[in-house]
Amino acid sequence: MEFRHYLRMLGRGWWLIALAALTGATLALARSYVTEPEYRTRTRLLLSPNLARVDSGQELYSVTTLQNRTIVNTIAEILNSGSPFKETGGGLNLPPSEVVRYKNNAVTVPEANVLEVYVDGPDAKTTALLANSLAQRTIDFVDQKYPSYSLTVLDPALPSSVPQSPKPVRDTTLALILGAVVGAIIAIVQAQLKTPLEALRRRSTIDAVSTAFTRRHFDQQAKDALARSSIASLGLVYLDGMQDVIDSMPAPVVQRVLRHAKNVLRNELRGNDIIGRWDNTTFSILLPETPEIAATRTLDRILNALDQPVETGIDDVVVKLTPYAGGATRRNNMAYGQLVEEAEAALTRSYRSGEKNVLFSAVEQPA
Repeated sequence: MEFRHYLRMLGRGWWLIALAALTGATLALARSYVTEPEYRTRTRLLLSPNLARVDSGQELYSVTTLQNRTIVNTIAEILNSGSPFKETGGGLNLPPSEVVRYKNNAVTVPEANVLEVYVDGPDAKTTALLANSLAQRTIDFVDQKYPSYSLTVLDPALPSSVPQSPKPVRDTTLALILGAVVGAIIAIVQAQLKTPLEALRRRSTIDAVSTAFTRRHFDQQAKDALARSSIASLGLVYLDGMQDVIDSMPAPVVQRVLRHAKNVLRNELRGNDIIGRWDNTTFSILLPETPEIAATRTLDRILNALDQPVETGIDDVVVKLTPYAGGATRRNNMAYGQLVEEAEAALTRSYRSGEKNVLFSAVEQPA
């Protein structure tokens, strides 16, 4: 269930995912074409005892020192200090401003006295030249500093034909995937932030029990409709017996009965008519562009439809409500408050008469 919930969030936010993915791919592709290519080359060096220079009886000591990897690790640290690389560049008559565009890195191969020297830079041939020159300088250094050992080249550095970076296809694909992931996160966060706001807005506009508009929202909608229409009728439908249901029946039964009444109203009304829950036992309807005679006929149909037993969902228990209706029709651009007063007065007379007839304001009777 939770998985489906997130899928719905992603489905609603698909445009965010697509936008983030395309943005990431576009930026990565643009960066690939404006970034200077960088090439990498590598040379491998082997450190071994120089038996020709080892004094008699020192062979075992030399081998033991190699096994402890003290010498090969020391050489790697010296290379990574940066000084030998700068001296190598100077020896090749490269200006310092050019040498700083290249970087070196020396690593030792695990379980072996092999040293790997990497050089990265914008020119493939210069990169290989620096790597081989650095390797030779290191060989000379070991020959002078540690005469009991010999450093030899296993693999010389060769110019690379393919840049190490950027790689447009790889970078664009990764950016596309990363952008989609970021877009999905944004879509989920946005949906989670939006849900409480929608729930809050719904609570302020929709009555949770009946699903009709709340009284406050109905008033606002009615006022807006009156501002657009010179003719409109307001009807109030009172359900006699509803308060007993509210007081004595479980909440699910109350909800079932009120939603049934609201559905009856909706089925008998037009799409632009407005339905609200006036109070606990009364519904309100606004009929825009509807004169009194037409409104009377509509309310008559509603009374007939509501005057039927409602199943409660509890065994054979049914609820029988008695509906009464009263209304008023707007005239002479009367204010909404006056329209409400006349409709409430008409409903009161209808209920007191005891007859299920629709009564309108006595100020102006139907022709």
